[in-house]
Amino acid sequence: MTACAARQPPEIKPAPKPTLPPGNPAEQIKTLISQYDQASEAFRRQIEAARSNADQLKLYGLIPDRDEYARLLIGIAEKNPKDRAAFEALIWVVRNSSRTPDQPESPFARAQAMLARDHVTDPEIGLFCMALRSQAFDRAAPGILRQVLDKNPHKQAQATAAFALAKLLRMRADWVAFFKKDEAKQRAAFEKAYGKEAIAELQHGDPEALRKESEMLLERLVTDKDYKNAETLYREKKVKLSELADREL
Repeated sequence: MTACAARQPPEIKPAPKPTLPPGNPAEQIKTLISQYDQASEAFRRQIEAARSNADQLKLYGLIPDRDEYARLLIGIAEKNPKDRAAFEALIWVVRNSSRTPDQPESPFARAQAMLARDHVTDPEIGLFCMALRSQAFDRAAPGILRQVLDKNPHKQAQATAAFALAKLLRMRADWVAFFKKDEAKQRAAFEKAYGKEAIAELQHGDPEALRKESEMLLERLVTDKDYKNAETLYREKKVKLSELADREL
């Protein structure tokens, strides 16, 4: 092989566009998620094969579009809401698609609405709760987490909702404090991005009350024996919620 040939940039292979696979809802959902995983792995290999930063930059436009997969998955779930596989599809969507709860037609918003409507008492709702913990501008998120905490009979789900709500309230408290002192011009940019109602709600909130409720939830996770062994997937690792709560305190 010549030196010139050795320096050839890697062949750029575009990510395949997802299409609705055949089969029943469970088979379709499993296939689509598998297709996304395979496309992501193929992209990772292309990045690793790139010989320079410039070659890598050329590849970033080929990242598999999670929202394309999410739109197909949410479509299957909406047509088959009572199929257990639909729950798996909804969880994938809220964990992986663009988080745009202010856009009712987005896959995230549609999946969130279905989960809040049909699955609040599901024992595996915790992954959805954790997806909401950073949705500071989502007006529905605190209410959904409180619903899980109040209505879900499973301690694992309750504990996860409590931790996610504590994190969310603390984040919202920081934004409340920010919007109480920011300039109108700066606030207008946030209103354009997240909606006037979401920003107005934060602007008129009580940061101290939010922080107090957050701290009470964290203390409950540390002291309540029912939550002692509750775990969550945190940064792709299983971690006890009581330990996470103790760190936050």
